[in-house]
Amino acid sequence: MDADTLAGSQQPTESSAAGGRVAVATAKPMLGLPALDVTRVQRSQDEQLGTYRQLLEILAESERESAAAFPEQSKSLVAHIGALHRLKDDLQDVFTRIQSLKAHFRKEHAEAFDY
Repeated sequence: MDADTLAGSQQPTESSAAGGRVAVATAKPMLGLPALDVTRVQRSQDEQLGTYRQLLEILAESERESAAAFPEQSKSLVAHIGALHRLKDDLQDVFTRIQSLKAHFRKEHAEAFDY
């Protein structure tokens, strides 16, 4: 093997100021593999990294908004649950009264309940 193959078959052409990485224009084919356009791959990875950073910012903003709205929403939910419990108790009372009235009328007017 020659020195180029041992060194990864890459010839640095320019230095990237953003991350201190060395951009390589094209790698020499190695052992019958096609040439790899490292610059294009690096550009694609940088674009993906930018997209992930934007998503992270969006998620962080969403988290801040959720944290700000949580106390108010929590109070509202607790009040709603309390109202539902009171409604359930009221309905239970109404159905109990209806059953007792139905039993009372069944005793007085048994012929009306023969169906």
